[in-house]
Amino acid sequence: MRYGSTLSDVARVLLVDDNEEMLARSAAALAPACEIIGAVKDGPAALQAAAALHPDVIVLDISMPGMTGLDVASRLRTSGSKAAVVVLTVHDESDVIQAAKGVGGIG
Repeated sequence: MRYGSTLSDVARVLLVDDNEEMLARSAAALAPACEIIGAVKDGPAALQAAAALHPDVIVLDISMPGMTGLDVASRLRTSGSKAAVVVLTVHDESDVIQAAKGVGGIG
């Protein structure tokens, strides 16, 4: 299978979460099947990493201080990022889920 613009069989994944433990758990869960190319803790760092690393997939927490994951996803789309955005959240309210899907997130 081919992802994005890479010739690899493995998706290149950027992890974004303000919780260090969640970053570690996500990396451990995904590492056998994906190449973890970065892990960052806030929105501005996520935008910088996405621009520099060109991930195939971004696993993005919604609830982060300062810039929310929804803000990041929206800015990724307007900047032309082709990365698939997978939303990671503990929220189960339908309005939060719809907002995530509205900015291109896969929940």
